[in-house]
Amino acid sequence: MRVLRKLFRGKFLAALKAAEQSGDLPASHLPDLDALYRKPWVVYCKPPFGNPEQVLAYLARYTHRIAITNSPLVRLEGEEVTFTWKDYADHDRIREMTLSGEDFLRRLLGWPGRTRIAFG
Repeated sequence: MRVLRKLFRGKFLAALKAAEQSGDLPASHLPDLDALYRKPWVVYCKPPFGNPEQVLAYLARYTHRIAITNSPLVRLEGEEVTFTWKDYADHDRIREMTLSGEDFLRRLLGWPGRTRIAFG
């Protein structure tokens, strides 16, 4: 673990320096990299999967999920979608919201510029 920790730290910080030097990452967004080289890093490693079947079972839990079930969908009128959502700021109260189909998909998929929908 000690060797892995130093190796990962070196490669990660070298990649940050390279991104800074190429202009892909402005220096103003970076902490003092020299100080980070001096700090001890923690690396967490888990034992590998036992066999290919376990890998497939693990991945299948994520690849066969659906984004939303029919239950939160209330109605579709024209190009608008009405759905229920849980308002965590108001004691988990269930509310309805109506959005254009385009805005609904943007929020559902978490595309930039929109708040992602949190279904209860």
